Amino acid sequence: MDPTALPSGNLRLATITDVHRLSRIATASLFYSPAFAWERKYYHQYPEDTIKSYMKLVADFIQDPESILLVVEDSYQPDENIKTGATIPPNVNGQNPQPGESVIVGFVAWKLPPGSKYVGHFMNTEDFDAESLSQFDGGPGRDKSASLSEAVQKLALQEKEK
Repeated sequence: MDPTALPSGNLRLATITDVHRLSRIATASLFYSPAFAWERKYYHQYPEDTIKSYMKLVADFIQDPESILLVVEDSYQPDENIKTGATIPPNVNGQNPQPGESVIVGFVAWKLPPGSKYVGHFMNTEDFDAESLSQFDGGPGRDKSASLSEAVQKLALQEKEK
């Protein structure tokens, strides 16, 4: 199979326009990770900071030529927020889907190995619009424990240097 050909139907490459929805899904799902509670100590006080943080992470991943992010779509269920223990603030981009409308319900992300011949093959050049990028600043980070966030950042840098 040609690696640049994606399956049809409800699976597709993520684009920068998906970032708002993906940040909500990341919050709802990662909420159950032990690392979430450890790193995002003040999440319940500042859930919007978590959403903005994930928006930046997802946007950076979509724009990374060494990354692939696929999304799966299904019908929107208006009661989806009550199916998670996470607090999901109102949609930050003001768009609320209608019941049954096709929306992203999950995603998967891969980091290509260094030197892969597929680096850059899963990119949408429209995702590099300067106006699109400026809105993903990561937020103020009030949801995170300052000392733990610093430790996580140091670990991420060490991993990147490998």
